[in-house]
Amino acid sequence: MVSLKIGDVVPTDCRLTEAINVSIDQAALTGESLPQSKKGFYPRFHYSYRRDLDNILMILIGGTPIAIPTVLSVTLAVGAQQLAKHMAIVTRNTAVEELAGVTILCSDKTVTLATNKLTIDKGLVETYGPCSPPRRYPSTRLCLPCREPGCHRPCVVGTLDDPTRARAGIQLLDFKPFNPIDKPTEITYREESSGKLKRVTKGMTELDHDNFEGEGNGFELIGLLAIFGPPREDDKQAIDNATALGVKVKMVTGDQLAIAKETGRRLGRGDHMYPVKVPRTVLLPAASTSLSMR
Repeated sequence: MVSLKIGDVVPTDCRLTEAINVSIDQAALTGESLPQSKKGFYPRFHYSYRRDLDNILMILIGGTPIAIPTVLSVTLAVGAQQLAKHMAIVTRNTAVEELAGVTILCSDKTVTLATNKLTIDKGLVETYGPCSPPRRYPSTRLCLPCREPGCHRPCVVGTLDDPTRARAGIQLLDFKPFNPIDKPTEITYREESSGKLKRVTKGMTELDHDNFEGEGNGFELIGLLAIFGPPREDDKQAIDNATALGVKVKMVTGDQLAIAKETGRRLGRGDHMYPVKVPRTVLLPAASTSLSMR
């Protein structure tokens, strides 16, 4: 704090806090010939503050709309980063904002709700005729032709205690791999014990529901294997969390209706499902949690 009186030289660059009729010679600084009147800082602060406040209001009113896109982009980018930590890849930042308004979530069954590994429930295996229990191993020959690649072979082999028994006592003569037109896989083999030639077919062309009758071509049904893709372990908890947040989860799949219902039961969502051919005017029950499309 510096106290000045008449005739004093200002020792340094300073600011007046109190001044009454003060004039200072600034010729050495500004070149002005006449002394300049000075006033205290605080009386002037009121006017300076008011002027700055007006500037702040102008910046807020004019700058806020301009800054909104930048602020939203940064906010959505932070949200996308948080989703990435939960293994959810966001390709569009706007998807984070759209996700907040989701009320119905339609999910595919394959890979999304179900694992990509097929399994066979041993309790659901049915055999008929010469392959009835306890002779169940011969029925697996229809699933173990040659060294057929594909997703069905591992799940069938995994159900057998000793896979080599399924191929014991036979001589493979011919093998027809799967084709997408008529869909069966066939093998022709000879029984070493009797010398008889036999042909086994896995899978047949799907028939129209109204036309089950047809020529059997000498084939005999020897077994049914229920091949199923089980749900993921964390699916049920994820669906429960979505339901708690007010999001209704629907399953849309191209699989058969029976497969969709079994998946729904294992997920604890019930089996109120309907094929796509249901008329649009039909109201679905309130308990419906899934939709199956064929």
